[in-house]
Amino acid sequence: MAYYDRYKNVKRASIGLLALLLLTGGYFLFFGDKGVDFDEIKDLRVEQIELYQKLLETDPYNTDTLVKLGNLYKDIGDIDRAIEYYKRALEIDPNNYSALNELGHAYALKGDYENAIKTLQLAKKAFPRYPQAYNKLGNVFDKKEEIDRALKEYRKAIDVAPDHQESYWNIARQRLRRGDTDGAIDIIKKGIRKSPGDAEGYYYLGEVYRQVKRYDDAKKQYNRAIELDPRKSKYYRGKGEANLRLDQTGEAIDSFERALSVNAADAKAAERLGDIYARDGDYENAVKYYRKALSYNSRDKNLRGKYTDAMARLRQRQDNARRMAERDASSKGNGNGTALDGSDGRGPSSGITRDTGDMDTQPSGMSKPKEDIKPDAKKWRELGDKYRSEKKYDKAVKA
Repeated sequence: MAYYDRYKNVKRASIGLLALLLLTGGYFLFFGDKGVDFDEIKDLRVEQIELYQKLLETDPYNTDTLVKLGNLYKDIGDIDRAIEYYKRALEIDPNNYSALNELGHAYALKGDYENAIKTLQLAKKAFPRYPQAYNKLGNVFDKKEEIDRALKEYRKAIDVAPDHQESYWNIARQRLRRGDTDGAIDIIKKGIRKSPGDAEGYYYLGEVYRQVKRYDDAKKQYNRAIELDPRKSKYYRGKGEANLRLDQTGEAIDSFERALSVNAADAKAAERLGDIYARDGDYENAVKYYRKALSYNSRDKNLRGKYTDAMARLRQRQDNARRMAERDASSKGNGNGTALDGSDGRGPSSGITRDTGDMDTQPSGMSKPKEDIKPDAKKWRELGDKYRSEKKYDKAVKA
């Protein structure tokens, strides 16, 4: 008999745990992305590809269109198709600087460093006074952990274009990786002195400060970048990240919203808004912003997982609210809070909340155990009852 009682308790606890997992996101753990149709979320970059392909039909030798198509395919992760379009552009114009740079970058993304280096060397040879190819080549050497060769390319980039801020940022990143914070700050400030009116320098200084957790200093630099050029969404996004680290959630939301207002395609800003709302339990807004992020980043598996989880939590909350509404309507239908089946209308325990009304089924001769309810729990239960009586079921579930 004792074994049977223990088995029943274990079984009840297991059912309760399953219900708790379903309410707190276990839905995704058990059921994956079933019920989520990602095909209905149109990746707007695919629409852009279709548009440029139509333009290409009318002007098949337009190298700008070919490079833009390559960039779009690169963005969605189709590197082979991107390479195909860059090569087509280079067949028409072998010295097309954009095509050479982007082709080199595509090879590097694919891990084909040999072809990446050859292609970027061609870009340098064709346009020796342009800094972009030097920086991209330095990035390839950094990826290969050939630090000295990378630094040599970054310094050449500074020599040919002292006001190009990305070159200083690449050197700063090398210094940050080896723990030289002061050196990273110094090189960025050197770039700012070369071109004090360029917002990029202040943005990169903000990035350095954020990486070393000097978030107030980072915010100041992002604000300076925004003052100089309010059209760049990444400046607002950087500020939003600093806001989050400072527990300034309201300001972070505003910063990410501003990023989206200047660039609706900023999928990272939309994703971060989804993260904030998901963290705070506002799954309706989390789903909204994750979906927006997916419209410009539909192949990101991590983002898909976040969207699926938020959808599962939202649906579970809606189902709970609906059941609560039905139970409330059922109890009112019989009057005096009694359901038509003679019960209290609340149905069996879900394993999530403990309803003391079910304690009345004590064997005769046994006294009812004294409730030990903490004041906070009692307050939330009373608040839930209040919302339920007002038919504010979403709020009741949260309470």
